[in-house]
Amino acid sequence: MKSARGTFSLEWQGDILCLKLVGNCGLPLVQQLRQAAAQAWTARGPQPWGMFTDLTRFEGITPEALQAIWAILEEAIDHGMTAATDIRSPGHFRVTPTQTLQHIASRTHFQPSANLDEAMAWFSARGLRTA
Repeated sequence: MKSARGTFSLEWQGDILCLKLVGNCGLPLVQQLRQAAAQAWTARGPQPWGMFTDLTRFEGITPEALQAIWAILEEAIDHGMTAATDIRSPGHFRVTPTQTLQHIASRTHFQPSANLDEAMAWFSARGLRTA
């Protein structure tokens, strides 16, 4: 999906919902993301799954959109997400740990990854199919 400043894509790879964020994200884009993600995990059913997020071409996010992302992650956990990881470009987007991030991390397994192969190996070690 596209907005005036950013895009996202979502697709299943086995038990992994792969999200790619590109550019700048505002609230309208994150609202579209929430709708698409909810459709994806609802269609999948109740079995456990993981989320991989590619942030290598991500540029930034508004405070309102960041709060909406946290809400999406909470909802994802409530709908079967048991593990999450991401990859980021060095020197780009960093989120300072917050109480919200710490709360989410307390409810699911989270670990940043260096690359896609490392991320998929990490998911596999948690019993999730990656293909």
